[in-house]
Amino acid sequence: MFQEERKEKIISILQSQNRIKVLELVEILEVSEATIRRDLQELEESGFLKRTHGGAILNPSSNIEPSFNEKEITFLDEKKYISKLASDFISEGDIIIIDSGTTTIQMIPFICNKKITAITNSIAIAFALGSYENINLIVIGGQHRAVTKAVVGSFSKEMLSKLHANKAFIGTNSLDLNLGATTPNIEEASTKNQMINSSDEVFLLCDNSKFNKISFVKFADIREIDYLITDFKTPESILTKYKNAGIKIIH
Repeated sequence: MFQEERKEKIISILQSQNRIKVLELVEILEVSEATIRRDLQELEESGFLKRTHGGAILNPSSNIEPSFNEKEITFLDEKKYISKLASDFISEGDIIIIDSGTTTIQMIPFICNKKITAITNSIAIAFALGSYENINLIVIGGQHRAVTKAVVGSFSKEMLSKLHANKAFIGTNSLDLNLGATTPNIEEASTKNQMINSSDEVFLLCDNSKFNKISFVKFADIREIDYLITDFKTPESILTKYKNAGIKIIH
């Protein structure tokens, strides 16, 4: 088993039972104690867990979810920069999916005059785009989460599964080279994952504050991302690692 697979298994165990012993992981994963301790150290450095005497516990902060209003006022210049770059990939006649988020909502001024079909699970984005006759707007139904202003759940996933888009523009709470893109909420993760599955190309919008972090639920592997769009403050050392992993970087 490769290191990435081991880490995913460790995370899965912690999500189901909140704590685990090193010796239990040695037995489950069939590797040495030294290997497990190294994996736990790296996961702790990424913020996902906290090591304890003889084991590890899930880091409660990995499931903390800031509200839409809280996130909307942070890294605003970076989000606008990223959104402008993202909008340059949208052509007349495109069918696009726009994920709910405080970065994706900044795309509106750059796309509102284009003749496109826009599919979104965001109440805020739908409201903003609803007055433009040139945009064929499709709003995904389901359960509304007030904290993020996103519509999610089984109805959302089923509706998205019946649609096909040229491009999907997805936001993320955290991004780790090994563990991929993650978010605090299970239902939002499921919805984001279906957006990816329903699109030909996937654009992940990620400002510099979200790299090398892990949230509660994974929704995409690195290999599922076609383009990673970030801002001017993301260190070149980080970008190089993603480029080496085969990701097209836009910044």
